[in-house]
Amino acid sequence: KYGAIAVRANETVTFTAMPYSTVLTAIIKISYTIHTSNRITNFVNSVLTSIITRRKELAMLQSIGMTGEQLKKMLSFEGLYYAAGTVVASIVFGSLVSVIIVRAISNSIWFFTYKFVIFPMFVIYPFLIALTVIIPAIIYRKIAKTSIIERLHQN
Repeated sequence: KYGAIAVRANETVTFTAMPYSTVLTAIIKISYTIHTSNRITNFVNSVLTSIITRRKELAMLQSIGMTGEQLKKMLSFEGLYYAAGTVVASIVFGSLVSVIIVRAISNSIWFFTYKFVIFPMFVIYPFLIALTVIIPAIIYRKIAKTSIIERLHQN
């Protein structure tokens, strides 16, 4: 064996796949990281848009007696419902895609082996849940700086 070329006794030359698999693994990890950060950003954007577009509705709820703490709690629970839906969908669809599509692709590439790993999903979920509780509280604080009357008169 010399470098990246292995020579057999019958004079056939085969290439070792180590450099290729290392590069492909790095590309897959980078694309997974970009995709995950994109999904989290999209999720945060959905929560923000939901709260900002309902400013007038939230002001109406406060004008009829809902306290700021109750409103923050309601918004946090809405975020948790979003997070629960995201977690369930990612487990179900992510597992199906992994088992069906990724396994087929890895079986077609001779130097890849398929291994189902769910651990990265469970690493991301606590951050997702924390975001769904923290972001509504931050946005509510920003919205609550204006009076209820001003929020009711805004378009």
